Amino acid sequence: MITAGPQCDMEKKEIDAALKSANLTRTSLAEHLGVTPSAVTKMLNSRRPLRQDEVAQVRAFFVKNGITGYADTSIMDVRRVDTPPAIPTRSEMPMDVPILGTAWGGASGDFTMNGETGAFARRPPRYQNRVDIFALYVQGNSMEPRYYSGELIVVEKRRPPQNGDHVVVELLPDRDGTREAYLKVLVARTPTKLKLRQYSPPKEIEIELAKVGQVLRVLTTVDLLGI
Repeated sequence: MITAGPQCDMEKKEIDAALKSANLTRTSLAEHLGVTPSAVTKMLNSRRPLRQDEVAQVRAFFVKNGITGYADTSIMDVRRVDTPPAIPTRSEMPMDVPILGTAWGGASGDFTMNGETGAFARRPPRYQNRVDIFALYVQGNSMEPRYYSGELIVVEKRRPPQNGDHVVVELLPDRDGTREAYLKVLVARTPTKLKLRQYSPPKEIEIELAKVGQVLRVLTTVDLLGI
């Protein structure tokens, strides 16, 4: 099993070897990560070690494709397995996670967070005792192909987001109390601005920090299922 601290020394060439062994491609890995193939190439060709979150997402990709057998810090020794990881059935997951977002249309991918519990989503397996998570509906196509309109995302308040994370940026309330929110990728935070990125159409946007209420991290598949 791969273990990692803030930085992981896992050999990047081992990822390519595992992809080749499993007849997978960098493009398929990019689709799983929600990035472009060029971004995966840049990640694997750069000299910096992989971050812990990158290692977790890569490992989840191989597990998703039925590959296991990781050595202590290596993924060179891989083999296909027929038994997927155990995941609770729907009936075993309580429906008590509040849905606090009412989606509305718009190419920018905006929606509103009214803070009112109108419905509930099923609780993810790894978050049985967490009260700091809630769900939101996605509207619009600005984050396709990672998130599609109508999809439900789960957000946490506890862990501060890092650059490269998918985040929900909630603005301060306007005059009528509406709190607009944006689902984007966190690019950087400056002393005065928040820099964000979207996928469709590809572009970066900036928001004045003075207008931002909070920045919340969107939970990944690895977070939700623990794989």
